[in-house]
Amino acid sequence: MAENRTVAPAILRLATANDAGLEIITKAGYIGEMNDGEAYALWLGQKHSQRLWRELVSNSMVVINGFLIHCERQRTSEPWEFDVESPKHSIVD
Repeated sequence: MAENRTVAPAILRLATANDAGLEIITKAGYIGEMNDGEAYALWLGQKHSQRLWRELVSNSMVVINGFLIHCERQRTSEPWEFDVESPKHSIVD
């Protein structure tokens, strides 16, 4: 049986690693400290204040959607450079 794996945690972590991702997180409504991983995780699981695709979704879905759109725009317009091993902004020790 195939393992059930998800890319959501990796995308949500990666969104905290650059300025565009941090802007998406802030615009989605997160007002806590980015170095407080527990508060960020709790916020991600909460219902978002507005609908996305006419559906009620969590804050994590809004961040994932916004960040993937950002990545696609970057991929089609210019190279996207960042250091995965040493992110500029981190919520995980």
